[in-house]
Amino acid sequence: MRSLTIILFCLVIYLSYLIFEQVSLKKIQHQIPIRICVTGTRGKSGVVRILAAILRESGLRVFAKVTGSKPVIIMPNGAEKEIQRIGPANIFEQVKMMRQARRLAVDAVIIEIMSIKPENHYIESCKIINPTIVAVTNIRLDHIGEMGTRRAEIAATVGLAIPRSSTVVVSEDNYVEFFKEIAAERRASAIIVP
Repeated sequence: MRSLTIILFCLVIYLSYLIFEQVSLKKIQHQIPIRICVTGTRGKSGVVRILAAILRESGLRVFAKVTGSKPVIIMPNGAEKEIQRIGPANIFEQVKMMRQARRLAVDAVIIEIMSIKPENHYIESCKIINPTIVAVTNIRLDHIGEMGTRRAEIAATVGLAIPRSSTVVVSEDNYVEFFKEIAAERRASAIIVP
């Protein structure tokens, strides 16, 4: 009986922590008006850097994170700081990034989605960052062990990053009809670019 009580107590503590974490993230999300996730198979880091430079040049305070070959954060002044990791990368790193962006009182956060597993792709984008804009770079055969063995499966994994009422930006040669359907289902808007 005592063991069951201890287990239940620990479960209640853990669930309370998860609820607190979700409420905290929602508050952070509301304090950062522009939240952009960049996803796809290749070219994400470059797109994050370009978007950060454009928004910074327009006068916004921007915080960005790339996870390509060298994970770095790009501060509002454009300076880059390498991310020091203890152990392998995981999606909870994005929670720290959102907290840091809030502390810096930025207008926009641009984060490269680092997940390749479908369930993590969804949590990282829709639950942790909750982007107002999702930019899809491309859909290619890459990470086939995790994302899928066909381009359609990879597109489906990438599509998990699109939350309700957001805007998805996709190029005209990357499963446009598929992303339009997802946008319609989630009451999001789709912008098709050449």
